[in-house]
Formats: sequence, C-alpha cells, structure tokens
Amino acid sequence: MQKVSFVVTAHNDEKEIGKCLETLRNLKGEYQIIIIDDGSTDNTLDICKRTAESDHRFLVISQENQGVSVARNVGINKCTGDWLFFIDGDDYIIPDIIEKEIIPRLDTSCDIVYFMNGRLLGKELIEPKHINHTSVRLEGQDIQELQCKIFNKNHNGIDFSGVAFATPWGKAYRTEFIKENGFEFLPGIIRKQDALFNLQISTKVQSVIIIPFVGYIYRQRGGRTYEYNTELMKSDVRLLHIVETIVNRIDKEEVRKCYYAFLGEHILTMIRLEFCNSTNPYSYKKRKDMFCDYICKEPMCRLLQKKKRESGVSFDQAIVLFFVKHRLFILLDIYYRSKLFSKMGLKVLYHWQVSK
Repeated sequence: MQKVSFVVTAHNDEKEIGKCLETLRNLKGEYQIIIIDDGSTDNTLDICKRTAESDHRFLVISQENQGVSVARNVGINKCTGDWLFFIDGDDYIIPDIIEKEIIPRLDTSCDIVYFMNGRLLGKELIEPKHINHTSVRLEGQDIQELQCKIFNKNHNGIDFSGVAFATPWGKAYRTEFIKENGFEFLPGIIRKQDALFNLQISTKVQSVIIIPFVGYIYRQRGGRTYEYNTELMKSDVRLLHIVETIVNRIDKEEVRKCYYAFLGEHILTMIRLEFCNSTNPYSYKKRKDMFCDYICKEPMCRLLQKKKRESGVSFDQAIVLFFVKHRLFILLDIYYRSKLFSKMGLKVLYHWQVSK
C-alpha cells in the first residue's frame, strides 16, 4: 500500500478552510495531512488546530507570513508519503473520487498523475465538458504537449479539458521524484510561481498519467480588487528571466510559440495589475514611465517586435499589445480604469489606428 501525503496551505481562509478540512476528514485511509498556516490574522489557525485535535492524521504548522511558496516548501520537507497532493486552503477535494479513482491509479512508473478539477463560481459548480473517460499517458516526445499546456491552456494539442497543468493542485507528484531533483517553489516570486515550478519539473519528467475524473474543486473568485504591489514588476522580470532560460534549454519551436503566448498574456495582466490598477497611487506620467521601462526589458521588448503570426498570441491579446507597442497608454488607461468603452470599442480603435 502506497503512502499518501496531502499538503494544505492556508492564509486568512476562515470562511473556506472548514469545507477544505471537512473533505479531507472524510477520507477513510491512513494519510498524512499537513496544514501550513502562513501567518493568518483571522481564525484560520484556530479552525485548523481544532480539526487536528480530533483527527490524528492532521499536523498543523504555523509560521510567520512568508508567502505560499515558502509554505509549500515546508510541506514538501515534512512529507513522508510516496505521493504528494497540494491543496489550497480555500479549495476542497472530492474524497470518494480521490480514494476510489485517483489513489488506486498512482503508478510508480510515472512521475506525476494528473486529474480533473471543477470550478466553484459563487454557489455554482462548473464541471468540465466533454469528459473522455480514458486515461492518457504522456512520455518521450509527448512531454512537449505538457510543456505547451503549462504555457497556454488553449494550445491546440490533445484535449485535456478540466486539467490544470500550471498549478500545483489537481495532481499527485511522486515524492521521491520531487525530492531527488530538489524541486521547490521559488520564494519572492509574487505571480506565476506555480507555472515556474511545473515548468522546471517538466524538464525532468519521464512519464505522466492523466486521469479523467474530477477530484478537486477550485474556488474561483470574481470581482476582486488587486492591491497595487510595489515589488510586482521586479518580481515579474526575475520570473521571466528564469522562464526564458528554461525555454532556451528545452529548445522546441512549438514550446517557444506557446511561451510567447504566455508572455503576451503576462504583459496584459501586468497592465491591469500595475499601470491601470485603480489602487496604484502614482500619477499617469509616473505610471507610464514605469511601465515603459518594464516593456523595454527583455524578453518583453522582443515580443512586442514580433508579428502576430510569429508570436502565437490571440487576436484580443494582439490588440492590447499593439496599443502597448505604440505607447497609446491613454486609451488603455481609459479602458481599464474607467471602462468608458467596451472591448468592442477597443477593437474599433485598433482598426482605426492600423488603417491610418
């Protein structure tokens, strides 16, 4: 019987952590369940401790707030199971599926076992469509498909609807494979640390299995305001330099094309979180100067010089990147901060600029 460890990371999840822990308590096997509380200031830690007091399988570790990467690394170090599942404290699992369909299929001849996830949007549970009930194994040259999906979930390869390739959840990692290669989450990276972790792993993985059962429920939060973070741009440039190094090492054209799509989406997200963030306290000129400095760095400036067919970006991405390339930030500022015109309006302005 293979041993299984679950690593739960939590930070100020008092409203959701109860559901997460309840589904773990409903597991019938003798598992190791590690909860790392990352400096919560609400009742999250108390809820976790009460659960551990009534169930010997739970171990609660409390640390000062150091970020989810450090918390997950603590979990990796404490893990004693043959297989490791990551769970976010505001999400939850489906115990019956995990025990009846996922754990029995954990195969030591592979390094990762992927399974499907559903999305909880408010009170509505959205499950993936067109579920193919046949397991798939990827190995050898097929690992390129895995790398492409980490960068671009819409990559036109094999249809893996409902599988999250860039996240640590929704899969089981073979613990020995993780530890013997020294894989860990990079502290100090504010965004996309999950994708970086899985991309690094993909360069060493030999074989993976994808199981067509929904065993994880991801809580999708809508309408959140992201507080402006002065360290985000610096963290982002560091992340992309590391990612580019890995892409150069992989050196496959299809992966590189998906990487450019990832990079394009990254710049769009940075426009929203940085330049056009309503909580950014700086003046328009200061924000523009800072963002111009950001996009003049590699690899962002290289992407902006590419034609759409070379970059792999979508049409909607290409529109916004066109405005960025030509420094038409006032239009983006109006669109993202004021919402005075719709996405269709942005497309009309794009065609008007191109035709000039």
